[in-house]
Amino acid sequence: MSTNLFTIHSATIASTIIDQLTTKGLNLNEEAIRLHGDGRLDSMFTAMVQQKPVFSLTTTAIKKALTVCGLAGLALTADQAVFYGQRMSTVGRAGGSSNITMTCAGGGLLVPTGIEAQQGQPATITFDLHLVSADGVTAPITIATSAALAGSPVTNEGFTLGPVTLNGTALDLVQSWRLDFGIEVMAVTGDGHKYPRTVTTRKRSPSVSFTTKDLEVMNRIAQAGTAQTATDSLFYLRALENGASVYSDASTQHIKFSIDAGRIHWDSKNGQDGQETEIEVKITPAYDGSNDVVAISTGVAIT
Repeated sequence: MSTNLFTIHSATIASTIIDQLTTKGLNLNEEAIRLHGDGRLDSMFTAMVQQKPVFSLTTTAIKKALTVCGLAGLALTADQAVFYGQRMSTVGRAGGSSNITMTCAGGGLLVPTGIEAQQGQPATITFDLHLVSADGVTAPITIATSAALAGSPVTNEGFTLGPVTLNGTALDLVQSWRLDFGIEVMAVTGDGHKYPRTVTTRKRSPSVSFTTKDLEVMNRIAQAGTAQTATDSLFYLRALENGASVYSDASTQHIKFSIDAGRIHWDSKNGQDGQETEIEVKITPAYDGSNDVVAISTGVAIT
């Protein structure tokens, strides 16, 4: 027997099914007003003046997701993004044509927001999709409640924490790292319309942070910080083999991130009785005038 309960399912973006979703959300970012006057205690008038909707999603299918949308983001036209919600039944999933779809009718801008990797845990990547309306009046999202699910999502890739090198020197005992893409998006409304008609990237300020138990790093990085040299700093995601463990370093299954300009510094050191002390190291990348500020390579060996 079906219910009125739903769980997350996959998303279709630019004709590609993005599966292995672990979280999915929608924030309308609504701005509403209440009008007061005449010394009255309670408002008699309220209205929504604008919304700037943003879908967010997190997936463990990092290689597939980066193939669809990398550092530059991805402009989507009408109906190129569809998010699915799967109806639940008393004993499982209802299936059929009783599910929910939310179609991005006006298109928008998809940007990666962050990648997180932690020792002993699956790595994840998160995206935001900033929606637009075709005319500022038509709702950016079309919702259907009796819809079929698209395609056949699979779970066929996985990644975990990989090694880090700073200016060519390996950072030992790394426990986690996070890449914050730092993409600032501007959704523009006007003319009294309630939805944005234009969305664009305002600026990009990526940063990378690592935690490590290797406190010797404080001797290698000046307290005031150290410049990124001509030898790129590298950080990896190790690929996982289904039914086995991690792929070997020589296997071309991993993902590499490279930074060739910027500043490296350590930020904080934390410890407590009976546990190893950890230190946080950060990289603030800078644009060198030609290469991506953070270069991403999929399907590579760890070197």
